Amino acid sequence: MKTERIGSELQDTLVELADLASQAKQLHWNVTGRQFRSLHEHLDELTAEVRSAADAVAERAVAIGYAPYGRVGTVAVRSSGGTVDPSRRSSDGGAPGGTAGGAPPAVRNAARAVSV
Repeated sequence: MKTERIGSELQDTLVELADLASQAKQLHWNVTGRQFRSLHEHLDELTAEVRSAADAVAERAVAIGYAPYGRVGTVAVRSSGGTVDPSRRSSDGGAPGGTAGGAPPAVRNAARAVSV
């Protein structure tokens, strides 16, 4: 039963990380303005780091015998994160805004979940 509980927590974390990576890439594609280059590069790096963390979480789940699901449909249904509205821009024409909600608990606890 403990494996199921830990696996479920890892699954929740995987969903949130997959959603965060997708949103970071969405922002990356829509950056404009004075700080375009630095934001564009930073968001690319962030996306790569989040995807790497998601991979580690999924591998940890498999290692304990839990089958992770990171498909788009699963993420869309289960994520508690906000959304990015690419039509909204910051006052300097930079990165899109309109994110709803803060970082979900599963994302804040991702490092802890990976080290389980």
